[in-house]
Amino acid sequence: MKLLILEPGFRTYKEYIVKELAKDLELFFITGLDDIIDYSWLNQYGTIISRIDYNNFSAGTIKEVCNSRNIKIEGITCFIDPVYPYMVKLQNEFDLQVSSIDPHLNSKIHVREQLKNINELNPIYQEYIELDKLVLNYPFILKPDTFTGSLGVSLINNESELKEVSKRLKSIDFEDEILRDFFPSITIKIIAEEFIKGQEYSADVIVIDSKPSILLTLKKELRQFEEVGDVSVAHSKLLKSKLDEIINAIGVKNSLLHIEYKESNNEIKIIEINPRIGGDYVPKLIVKSGYRLSELFKACYINFNSKITFPNQIIQNLSARYISAQSTGIISYKMPSSSGLSPLVKNNTYVKTDDRVFEFLGSEAFSKNLTSYTILEKIDHKEDTDLVLLKGFPSLDILCDIESKSWDKSQQATPKLIESRVSKGQYFSIFDLSKMKFTGFFFGKMINYNKSINW
Repeated sequence: MKLLILEPGFRTYKEYIVKELAKDLELFFITGLDDIIDYSWLNQYGTIISRIDYNNFSAGTIKEVCNSRNIKIEGITCFIDPVYPYMVKLQNEFDLQVSSIDPHLNSKIHVREQLKNINELNPIYQEYIELDKLVLNYPFILKPDTFTGSLGVSLINNESELKEVSKRLKSIDFEDEILRDFFPSITIKIIAEEFIKGQEYSADVIVIDSKPSILLTLKKELRQFEEVGDVSVAHSKLLKSKLDEIINAIGVKNSLLHIEYKESNNEIKIIEINPRIGGDYVPKLIVKSGYRLSELFKACYINFNSKITFPNQIIQNLSARYISAQSTGIISYKMPSSSGLSPLVKNNTYVKTDDRVFEFLGSEAFSKNLTSYTILEKIDHKEDTDLVLLKGFPSLDILCDIESKSWDKSQQATPKLIESRVSKGQYFSIFDLSKMKFTGFFFGKMINYNKSINW
């Protein structure tokens, strides 16, 4: 069976899903982020059909390309939120099994509107436009309407914070990705929501022919609003009792959903509904729970009569956690084979503070201290005769060469991304003259180029 994946994403986070799907499905890929992502890793799992421009998106053109190559696509899916509207357009153009009658489920405001008839599930909310029209009391949550990865989610305690954060959220983006340049589906809208107290959970749900089933429920460990860990728990009876209403309200037909919610005082409030499989390590935990990803995707996106093997019982206390870098520098680590840790970056490579460097998956105690397995060699920011700071853009070839010498291939910036960083004044670099080897990139204040380098 032939499955088309629209915009697979970064290898670090999405290769596991692609690899699992490739075991049973013939995969094809459409990409539009080649300028910031090295997609050569996809070639071992399937065929890249075409590169597209989301600012001039044409579902008909993609269908023509597939027909000209005699590729009969049987299902279409995506993994990241900004791509969702384009995926639904493609499903309709190809006359395939549709995920939803609604192409706007990537909008948090829109989903809130769809749920308004099940009002007890919705926190108080409003589209934030200006201070004079604010109806919420402090503290409340402010977040971008159509962005992804929880970027920019902020707790607002007063008017000063509101003015500063609301201005920033209208243009917020990932430092290394610049998604707004690629996706017109990412708007400047902002949603304000009542701050809900209570424990936060997520449920990954499969919807087949408008009938939902919960696959996995995770209890979240959060630091501020960043998810740093999860542990699997029993499915929520409160959520199960409302699932049919939720699915009917948002118009989902055949899809995987990632639902985030809070429970408190025997009440449930929906935080977000994402029309895709959960990110980060969620797919691995779904597999560890007894499911095959290929079966789930086949049923959702190719043929809802496909068989799904459900596990005999819910596996609880599966733990997952990310370990992040505590400082900027070259990371080195030694891990006991029994640690349960999987590295996300290679040894002796450059990392920035809060970069995720390890993941932990297993059934051991969730509170286990995992950070003792990492050692960070900090880079000294003070002046040093062996260091030269390189300003400006002497040559794209030179900077690309530096990039290739500095980073593992999966971490390298593309030439277009390097150009973008330079043009925005983000780019300066540290070069180790004693070894003639580049040791890292830093972003921030530009300084004068003070020494020539011979290549």
